[in-house]
Amino acid sequence: MTFWVWNVTNPEEVLIGDEPVLQETGPYVYDEYRWKDGPGAGTPFGNLFWTHENELVHYDGHKVFVFSETESRGNRPDDEVTLLNLPVIAFMDKLDATIGHDKILLAEAVFALRLLGVNVNTVFHKRTVGKALFGYRDALTEFLYAAGAIPSALFGLQENGTLESKSIQFTGAGDISRIGTYKQWNGMETLPYWSTDDANVIRGTDGSQFAPDVHRDDTLWIFVDDAGRSAKLKFQNDSTVEDIDVYRFGIDPVELLNVTDCPANVGFNGFGPSGVLNLTSVKNATLFLSKPHFLDAWEGYAEAVKLLSFKGTTLDRDAYDTILEVEPITGVTMNAVKRLQPNVPLRSYDWFPGAVLVPSALFPVIWIEEAARISPTAADKFKSEVRRPLDIARPAKVVCLVLSILSFLAAVALFAFARKPSSEYEAINSDRA
Repeated sequence: MTFWVWNVTNPEEVLIGDEPVLQETGPYVYDEYRWKDGPGAGTPFGNLFWTHENELVHYDGHKVFVFSETESRGNRPDDEVTLLNLPVIAFMDKLDATIGHDKILLAEAVFALRLLGVNVNTVFHKRTVGKALFGYRDALTEFLYAAGAIPSALFGLQENGTLESKSIQFTGAGDISRIGTYKQWNGMETLPYWSTDDANVIRGTDGSQFAPDVHRDDTLWIFVDDAGRSAKLKFQNDSTVEDIDVYRFGIDPVELLNVTDCPANVGFNGFGPSGVLNLTSVKNATLFLSKPHFLDAWEGYAEAVKLLSFKGTTLDRDAYDTILEVEPITGVTMNAVKRLQPNVPLRSYDWFPGAVLVPSALFPVIWIEEAARISPTAADKFKSEVRRPLDIARPAKVVCLVLSILSFLAAVALFAFARKPSSEYEAINSDRA
């Protein structure tokens, strides 16, 4: 997992109305260790629980991040950056929504917090990258936790070392077209976040596997846990990964259109300009998700802030878009790169001394790249054990061979995606073979 942090270079000027100038800082690279185990097992890959004649697999998902000094090119978790003070912004939004526009009551609430030792004056603050990403405590987060407003006094942008989800997926036994699709995600068969029944349907897989026999004109579905919703994928072009022919798919552009351009998106609360997803109902905080650098979004978002990038001002789709490269015969994803940018609205509060003159902007905080690619060793195994027999046997034995590769998919492909250096991941995989 790679994090890029948007460091605010002119915080004092922003407080008096100047355009925010944000410097892209990074990369901060963390090896990402993911595993699944049976509910309550606590042992990686152990005690997975199958039901309905092995048609369903039940598991707890886990992930841990470990800093990679080599891949981070000299950047360190203790680097200090200036960021939007998200707990303060969230607190001001809650106060505004609860008390309304009674400036006297709002000012008295802020004064009362100061008497309790809680400083809410700072719209921007300095934090180390490690604490900003994985959590810190201060007087405000302790107060909000004690008041029941947030689930933990440790506030961070990314959880680490936690139970990720409790889920059930179809194995493909009995119906190969359902392989990898969710029966439940995080204990839910339907989502509670969105305003229509259709938007709340959990469709698709986690992106590592699709049904065999993928065609260029297919629509693939994935469930994006970071966004709390399913999304469609459309074919982009042919490609290769480790000498394996693949189809490259990307997020369907209609998924981030507003309701004016795509009325079907009304369930996802797409009432503002296109290019962002409103996650307020998912995260219980005012948060919008976009592609990095506001790629494919309304140009007004990027015009409200000045983004300084190492790559210059030209948006590079290959560097900022999300892709999945799928082997079409088996449906196995050989390479996947997910890129997301969380953003928080910044606006003036005429009752709040530290934010009377700040300009209105959708403020990016970080952007994230999560990459997973089949290792050379696993690719060679795939070519020798799956692809070569298919080439020899086609077309008469294709159906039997597709069924026979399920054991390979379970043993290798589903665990062969290196969210950390491939040599380390191969060591883990060899223990499971």
